[in-house]
Amino acid sequence: MARRTSELSGTSVPPIEIRAEPLDAELLEDLRNHLLAGETHYTTRPGVLELRQQLTQRIVIAGGPQYDAEQETIITAGEGEALFATLLGLGLSEGARASADDEGGRHSKLFAILGIQVVQP
Repeated sequence: MARRTSELSGTSVPPIEIRAEPLDAELLEDLRNHLLAGETHYTTRPGVLELRQQLTQRIVIAGGPQYDAEQETIITAGEGEALFATLLGLGLSEGARASADDEGGRHSKLFAILGIQVVQP
């Protein structure tokens, strides 16, 4: 593969060495137990409750307000998902207007999909 890539691109690609080491027996047994228990899915949509509880505690320790971990806190996979959840939570629907720099920036497609018009502040 590396040689073919080098030939086609005219660049040098270092060879890739793949080592197959045996997996730890304890790790394999642990994985087996989790699979048999049906633990093969994503977390609950708001995120793992224990993580949300830790987050709300740390916010208070840092001097922030108290939030209810079950009702007021969610964990997202990134800022795009957080923005999407926020827009839905605000109840913004098609035709709504939102203020954002740079016409929504890299999230402009999200605003367009939701039918939200972006206006600059």
